[in-house]
This record gives sequence, C-alpha cells and structure tokens, in this order.
Amino acid sequence: MALLLVIAIPVHAQGAGDSTAPSIGIPSVSPASPGSGASVTVSVDVNDTGSGVASVSIVYSTDNWASSNNTVSAPYVPTSDNYQGTIPAQSQGSYVSYYVVALDAAGNRAVNNNSGGFFAYDVTGGFGGGIGGFNITNTSMWIIAAILGAIMVAMVVVMKRRSGSKKSAGT
Repeated sequence: MALLLVIAIPVHAQGAGDSTAPSIGIPSVSPASPGSGASVTVSVDVNDTGSGVASVSIVYSTDNWASSNNTVSAPYVPTSDNYQGTIPAQSQGSYVSYYVVALDAAGNRAVNNNSGGFFAYDVTGGFGGGIGGFNITNTSMWIIAAILGAIMVAMVVVMKRRSGSKKSAGT
C-alpha cells in the first residue's frame, strides 16, 4: 500500500498583497528649450515602497494626441537616482506633449499626466540645446561670425601697426 504525503509549503509571491501604485514625481526635461536637432531627456522620480518599481515609460505625441503617440522606455539611472527616457529630436516648431507611466512588480499602474493637461515643450529653431539653455539660431550664428570677423580685422590692424613701428624705429 502506498502512502501519499503532501507537504504544503507557503510561497510568498513578490508583490503579493501590494495594491498601491507607484508614486510619480513631476518630470523635468533637458535641454529645457530644445532646438530642432536636440533629443530631449525626460527625468522623473518614481518610488514604490511595496513591491518595487518594475518599469517606467514616457508616452509622447507631436500631434496633440490626434492620431499618434509614441512610447519610450525610461530606465533607472543610478548616478542621478531617477528614471530617464529620451524623446528623439523633432522638427522646428513642433509641440511635444508627454506623460509618465509606471508599473510596480505587483502590476499596479500609475500615470502622471499633469491632471489631464499633460507635460509639454516647444521645439525652437536652434541647432540643439545650446550652451546653458542658449539656442544657437541662424541670427546668433551671424552675430558670432561678425564678432569673430571684427576681432580678426583688429588683430591684422594691430600687427601691421607693430610691424610699421619696428620699420620706422629701425631706420
């Protein structure tokens, strides 16, 4: 006669009993005023004290949610202790609106869409984010070129005067 012995071992599934969604902070973008050649990094704090954050995504649209939206992953970045996703460069004049979605290990989902107003930024006509938020536009390129040209002319004048004064001093 065979004896069947069943032993029940309790298994604790990760996230079991966790019914609280992650907490999503207010995202920030860098550069703050992107040019048409600049991709934009969206950084956001996401926390989950229950089962832990499983994934974070940035959902964005360039047509005011009329027909399309795109999703980019926002992995955890230990050096900045937040989650970061990159929205690719958009054309000049684009209006990019976005929101953040987070899932925890128990499957709880949170969305921060700025209370339905979405987060957004405009793409300027510059060639990227510039330096310190300064966008390099066509006008500023001409101004920089003019300044550099004036400096070069001034250097030539000074060099000619110096060489002329050496000749007159030597004769």
